[in-house]
Amino acid sequence: MWLDRYRDADPEDAFDHFEYQRDTNVEFLRDLPVEAGDRKAHHREAGEITLAQMLHEWALHDFGHIRQIAELVRARKISSRRRSARCHLPTQAMTSRISLLS
Repeated sequence: MWLDRYRDADPEDAFDHFEYQRDTNVEFLRDLPVEAGDRKAHHREAGEITLAQMLHEWALHDFGHIRQIAELVRARKISSRRRSARCHLPTQAMTSRISLLS
């Protein structure tokens, strides 16, 4: 489901949307009093959780996505280097001739 949703997404638009949401959320959180971190809620899976705990989880969640993006970028760069290197490698026939001359 998620692959179909994001496969053809424009990365620039996705990052713009992420930045907008992040800015909006940070502005909201800045206006909260410090003691708001002690407010409790019930999380469906984790049970009772404070706002401070939720914010820590939120940051770790986003960090996980940033790591995923970094890994995708790294994999693409390595893949493009390998493709580029293959274009400059001798063909099998050339390699056989070179080894015969050695």
